[in-house]
Amino acid sequence: MARGIAFALGDGIGSLIKGFCAANPLPPIPLSVSPVDVIDGDLTFIDLLNAIIKTNATDLLLVVHGLLGGSGLALPIAKGAPNATGKRLELLMQVASGTSLSDKQAAEFGSNNKKVVPELLALMKKVRAMNLNTIEWRACDLGKDPGVLKQFRDFFGANLMGAPVIENNFGVPSVNILAINKIPDRFWKGFNHYDYPDKIHTKVTYFLKLNEGTGWPDEGAIFAESSDNLKEWIQKNINPKGTVPKGSMFMHHLWKEADKDHPLDPGIPILPLEAEYKSNITYVRG
Repeated sequence: MARGIAFALGDGIGSLIKGFCAANPLPPIPLSVSPVDVIDGDLTFIDLLNAIIKTNATDLLLVVHGLLGGSGLALPIAKGAPNATGKRLELLMQVASGTSLSDKQAAEFGSNNKKVVPELLALMKKVRAMNLNTIEWRACDLGKDPGVLKQFRDFFGANLMGAPVIENNFGVPSVNILAINKIPDRFWKGFNHYDYPDKIHTKVTYFLKLNEGTGWPDEGAIFAESSDNLKEWIQKNINPKGTVPKGSMFMHHLWKEADKDHPLDPGIPILPLEAEYKSNITYVRG
């Protein structure tokens, strides 16, 4: 059983992650995660390391905002310092091996770097002493550059580390058993829809309202013509042992943005058990 940490996400996202993990294994391993610690506030990478150490776990799910492009986490490495990136973790590991930082390199850790760098090195040593087996990140784009992910793996000392190459979302769409021709107009007009198994033989329709700025989902609803159809869809696409919930269900998917050659097309959710989910998670091993 893995331990989860939903860290510095805000907007109630942590409760969505907690709900999804309580009902479903995390693909693609799959990893059973319980409990999930929801930690919010004005936090840093140092705070994340301390939270990890407190878990005393060997397997972890870490959900943190990632930097789009894949250079690291959208999380200051320390108070008043830049973000935690693979490059900065590499510098720390060089110091641990006996290399001195130049003034320019030391500035990567903020104005208080003479205190911050030793603190980070001490925490790195403690995390490595946990002998972590698996770390699954659900931080957007963190797996896009395998070299960056390897820098994170080397810093943590985990046997296996995985992260998505694209964005990922957690949500709680409403669940509706209703004939497709009776779905209210507001969903057809204000949401994008995704038909399963396809547009011709549709049994389940997943509606997502996309944010005009980011193009990512803000709201969702699932419609199925029968509970049996919905159960079949859940067990094929989300959880092989899943059941039909009442009212709403916790969801997670990767998010494939529109092709650059077709910018007006909407993004596409990649559901947990779809083959494309696994192919969009990068893994590095020790």
